[in-house]
Amino acid sequence: MTTTARSLDRVRDIIDEYVRLEFSGIFLRTLSPYGFAVKTNAIGAYTTERWIEFYKEGLEYILYLNRMGIQFREYFACVVLKKMLTSEEAGFVDLTSPAGIGIKAIVYNYNGAVYASDESRMLAEMGDETFRLGNLLTDSYEKTMLSDRLLGPLEDSMTTSVLCAPIFSENSRRNCK
Repeated sequence: MTTTARSLDRVRDIIDEYVRLEFSGIFLRTLSPYGFAVKTNAIGAYTTERWIEFYKEGLEYILYLNRMGIQFREYFACVVLKKMLTSEEAGFVDLTSPAGIGIKAIVYNYNGAVYASDESRMLAEMGDETFRLGNLLTDSYEKTMLSDRLLGPLEDSMTTSVLCAPIFSENSRRNCK
């Protein structure tokens, strides 16, 4: 569920509706700062602070429901806790190393354009083609999947790359060679 300004005062009602419909959980999501939310100016409808209040209220209510015997999850919290507390794959593209763009997710647009993620496609709708990998109509699989537009961000998202970054001491970087 994507939170709009009209949703902010209704998190319990929204969760209750999901429970009533026998969903096992909900993914409370803020508006993404690109695509349709920007085109319609919905992105400025609420502040980050107000979103956090909404999320906290929703999470507290979900915990209450669970204490009352109603099993219900907030999926993003589950993903983050799994990532933090286990060695298992969290199954969330944004939290993998390397990032899941182009590996666990790839998006084909109506015009044949290939993007590393849905967010990449939404950025392109706003004129930013940074993560456009190629086009099904004109580019080979190899050209698309081996492009610097994919391989660069993948390398940058590897946790081992962070350890080798120049901001760390020479001792830390020695382990990266």
